[in-house]
Amino acid sequence: MEEKEQLITGFEECYWKIDSKVRQMLLDLPLECLKLKLDEWQNWAEVGGKVVF
Repeated sequence: MEEKEQLITGFEECYWKIDSKVRQMLLDLPLECLKLKLDEWQNWAEVGGKVVF
């Protein structure tokens, strides 16, 4: 769980704040799925997009 929190916190520091409800949903995902989702959002952010929750 701690590794998941660190991944989410690192993402928030670089890109944008994640809503608490979405954060909880992310924490419920298996670690590999969480990494894939954050990578997808990171790629989207780097081309100028923003995920709307």
